[in-house]
Amino acid sequence: MNELKIVRREEMKVVGKCLHTSFLKGQSKKDIPDFFHNILEQKKLEGIPGRKNNNQLCIFRFKRDTPEFDYIMGTEVISSDNIPENMEFVYFPEIEYVSLKIIKRGHEDVGRAFKHIIEGWLPKSEYEMANIPGFIYYDQEFFSVFYKDGYAGNPSATVYVPIISKNK
Repeated sequence: MNELKIVRREEMKVVGKCLHTSFLKGQSKKDIPDFFHNILEQKKLEGIPGRKNNNQLCIFRFKRDTPEFDYIMGTEVISSDNIPENMEFVYFPEIEYVSLKIIKRGHEDVGRAFKHIIEGWLPKSEYEMANIPGFIYYDQEFFSVFYKDGYAGNPSATVYVPIISKNK
């Protein structure tokens, strides 16, 4: 795996489509790949008003004490005005993240990256998870490879886990 980095990201406003799923019985492993590829193939994020860029995020909004969570595939927007029907708005404050650039050949690569950060690195660090969602960031580095060669081209994406100092 690549090197972990601590980075500070500016606030982000994101609008996207939401999938409610669960870790129970591997449900999310069945749901997420189909949802992800359906959004990309049908270009469901391209009509979102006020898009900031062509990048996309896959957000993991976990719920406490339950295996259920929301998986939101969205794009950065300039403002929260004009949110299309059947879409959700997610706000990210300016905050630090631990990031890990990965080669994404499928959802297993994402799961391994989150596990490496949350179960491996985080407990040994001076940080804890902040109470906002983590996400995967897909930019032109991913899309230029993915649309040309698919996963066989080894497209890269970046996993972000929000962190705060344990001493605060």
